[in-house]
Amino acid sequence: MTTAQVPKHLGKVGGESIFEGLHSAINHYREVRAMTLTLTKAHNQFMPSLSEIPHSLCKYGHDQVGLVYTDNVCGDKAELERVFSSLRHNVVPVPPSSLPPVSLPSNWESHILGTSFQVNSRLNILMEDLALKAPTDHIHIAIDMEWSVDHANGIQGRVALVQLAYGTCIYLIPVRTEVVNLVLYRNHNFSSAVNLSL
Repeated sequence: MTTAQVPKHLGKVGGESIFEGLHSAINHYREVRAMTLTLTKAHNQFMPSLSEIPHSLCKYGHDQVGLVYTDNVCGDKAELERVFSSLRHNVVPVPPSSLPPVSLPSNWESHILGTSFQVNSRLNILMEDLALKAPTDHIHIAIDMEWSVDHANGIQGRVALVQLAYGTCIYLIPVRTEVVNLVLYRNHNFSSAVNLSL
């Protein structure tokens, strides 16, 4: 079970999870240094736990924190520097990239699927390709989702966009208020069914 799955299985009341997040901090030996279950994903929920790490490192004669990984550098920088003052020393900012912006290869195309009919029509192509394959063959589909996040209080919104990449096409599916159920299956092998509910 990953740390992202733990809060879903702990402390349910009326079928709803009490905890929104499990925040873990590990050292370079992959030893857990802090683990905190929180009601929201807001900074004020887990920063107090992290702020104890520098005291523990000092008490036992270890070096202070020199590196932190986060998926939200701009949003987390100020709080992490406040908790880990060692992150403010000898830091050389990475200059902006001189690489050209990434673009789709010329043989790729993107399509916005704004209606249920468009979604079903395009996904039928996937199912037809899957039906033509031998049971031991595979197709590769990349899936990504985007949603809004309120960084001040850690509350995230509903999924707003689903992105599917298959072959040389990228399908962008804006998700509106209706529930989208996508079921991909093989006619002759239902054990390989994939059900994606948003």
